[in-house]
Amino acid sequence: MTAGFGCCCCRCCSCIDTSYYKEADSWIKLTQMLLSVLCQWLCMGYGMPYSSSLGASYSVYLTTCSAAILTTAVLLITYTTSATSRALVRKSSYETVYHSLSSFLFLSSSSYLSWAVQSVLWPLYMNLSYHAAYVPMCVCYVSVSRSPTTPPTCPCVCYVSLIRSLRAHVCLLHMSGTNAQ
Repeated sequence: MTAGFGCCCCRCCSCIDTSYYKEADSWIKLTQMLLSVLCQWLCMGYGMPYSSSLGASYSVYLTTCSAAILTTAVLLITYTTSATSRALVRKSSYETVYHSLSSFLFLSSSSYLSWAVQSVLWPLYMNLSYHAAYVPMCVCYVSVSRSPTTPPTCPCVCYVSLIRSLRAHVCLLHMSGTNAQ
């Protein structure tokens, strides 16, 4: 285990386990966090003026993103500071349940947001010469093309849900004692 950072002739921050960031698991967690932050940033940046029009779907989606970011950050901090905690959490059902639930919540909340965006922002997009909020809000979920004029979107939620589903499977293997790395 490599603890801390090498500085000239000594080691600093010995409470940080830098070996964790050499594992694929850490990069997957960082990817989960970055995609969740991207989705939340797009919603906050472009959807806030329409939050009352989008209704509860907007709030539910933002809450899902916030919960995913917070929990992933707590797991990253825990795993970085304690190899013992990392081993214990991996053998428990916590991460399996978390990733399964998170995947389901992202898919269901994005479906709800999709309906609201298509109902509220689509007419604005078509009538107000390519309204600025429609495309970024579509990036947050998987857009089913309504017509040839619908812009192509990046299915962020598909990636987030797929990664979280795969992580749930890997965590299930860890929990059962099978080596999944």
